[in-house]
Amino acid sequence: GYTLPQNTFTPGAVVPVTLFWQTAEPLTQRYKIFLHLIDSNGHLVAQRDSEPGGGLALTTTWSPGEIITDNHGVLIPADTPPGYYTLLLGLYDIADPTARLPITAAEGVTDAWPLAEIRIVP
Repeated sequence: GYTLPQNTFTPGAVVPVTLFWQTAEPLTQRYKIFLHLIDSNGHLVAQRDSEPGGGLALTTTWSPGEIITDNHGVLIPADTPPGYYTLLLGLYDIADPTARLPITAAEGVTDAWPLAEIRIVP
């Protein structure tokens, strides 16, 4: 799950996101989390990539059933025009950033989950 205290921000603000992770079995790979803010044309506007807990809660240390609370912040560039943006979430292998984990949803399989819609106002 996740929490996002609000959905409306101004350029230069930080979008604070708290993620909650849980695994059913031990993980043998280290993964990085990515949060990408994209515009309506799919262009990357901002991003935040990091290991869980800022590197203090590596995925290889997660115990099955344990809930990991993971805080992130995505800085909105100061020159971002007003509009609606999508915040995408995903994970990738730390050894190979091109190896994203697949996400299965009702719509099919993807490598990034649309977490929330963000509105940027002047």
